[in-house]
Amino acid sequence: MKQPDLETLSTVFENVFDNWIGPLTAETTQKDVPGWDSLAHVTLIIDLEITFSVKFTSEEIGRMTSVKDITAIIRSKG
Repeated sequence: MKQPDLETLSTVFENVFDNWIGPLTAETTQKDVPGWDSLAHVTLIIDLEITFSVKFTSEEIGRMTSVKDITAIIRSKG
């Protein structure tokens, strides 16, 4: 499994959120990213699963509302 870093996460965010202009930090939250709604969240989860070769539970998906949370959850996988 690939470990999460801000560069890789930034690439995922740029692919998912067309209107979003970084920089991405650990403190970036759902409220900071234009267009991060429920549909975009599903797309983000799929891209994260592919990029990092992981699968998330429903509980984990619900907690992924910031870069810090996303990073912690991915790290907990491996």
